[in-house]
Amino acid sequence: MTGDQQTIRYISERRCASGGYCFYRLDEPNAADTLYALASLDLLDEIPEDPVTRSYLHAFQHPDCSFSNVAVGHAVCRSLLIPGERPACDPAGWLLAAMIPPGADERPVESVSLFANLFFCVDLCTRLGIVILPIKGLPSSAPCSGINARTPVLVIPAPRSSRQVVRWSSLQRRGIPCHRQDRQNL
Repeated sequence: MTGDQQTIRYISERRCASGGYCFYRLDEPNAADTLYALASLDLLDEIPEDPVTRSYLHAFQHPDCSFSNVAVGHAVCRSLLIPGERPACDPAGWLLAAMIPPGADERPVESVSLFANLFFCVDLCTRLGIVILPIKGLPSSAPCSGINARTPVLVIPAPRSSRQVVRWSSLQRRGIPCHRQDRQNL
């Protein structure tokens, strides 16, 4: 048995009857373990066609399109995107409302970055094609001031008629020319 086959077997043995995954061999699946399992299988080109896992993941989303917290929403949406699924209802409103820059007085729990929730929100907006508009009136001295009214953004078409926002500097790093005329057309 090859290393890839052993890894696939190890991950597959952690799948619970509910469709979620739990890496400590109990029947207590969670969104994070399920994401890591599916992402690992994806890297190994072994994504199973599994309606039970999809149902398990969809059950995390509330009727108002929200999730219990940003980490769970991130894990569930990322897991659904691996086999090409999307959340049952559009989480854009919930995600954009949850995208709150950390305050100057906030301190992270030892094992969590202060920026984790913001990263999860921005990551999902990018992957789901949700437009993040510059925040008007945010002073440049504000925490996370990288997103402000002076930040030039470009809205480009993405799959499923959605859009994603890319900063000019990101485009330039990728070698994509950014002309003044393009900025005026926004």
